[in-house]
Amino acid sequence: MGMPSIVSTVVLAFVMASAFPANVSAQQKNGSVVVAVTQATATVEDIDKDNRILTLKGPEGRVFDVKVGDRVENFDQISKGDEVSVEYLQSVALRLSNEPAPASEFAQFSEVAPAGERPAAVKAATLQLAATIENIDTEKREVTVRGPKGKTMVLTADSDVNLDRLNEGDQILVTYTEAVALSLKKSS
Repeated sequence: MGMPSIVSTVVLAFVMASAFPANVSAQQKNGSVVVAVTQATATVEDIDKDNRILTLKGPEGRVFDVKVGDRVENFDQISKGDEVSVEYLQSVALRLSNEPAPASEFAQFSEVAPAGERPAAVKAATLQLAATIENIDTEKREVTVRGPKGKTMVLTADSDVNLDRLNEGDQILVTYTEAVALSLKKSS
């Protein structure tokens, strides 16, 4: 059921490996929502202006490169020593459904700061699809679902989710959202 990635693998690996997530979960009628927000700051170590590549150093001392797309018009404002703030949001909403499954839907959004402003970008994507519960492991709190194209995915249920309400064969509606915001903080 391949979830789309909307940020470079390098940035995603950095954010997930070196920041402190804040998880939020909530029960909703016939389902639940789990949201994780991660924040981190990296320092610009080097700039390859010709290839538009930033070398960043994360809070744990990890160094990695990020390719900056041509849509970021303010690339020339970035200097060595500047800090880049990264906020990453991931959300999964599950809802039991007795209704016929809707077709899969995918939407995405991106925005960059206007020319002359401090460099910043936001990118988000949402995937919604119907899935069938294939297996429920209450001990591990894992639910295996099969999407409309036959691919399976294992979802970890938060402790607030009542797994007793789920049965193999149930239809659920999965809404997956991923967003990243990057902004520059000028060095003093």
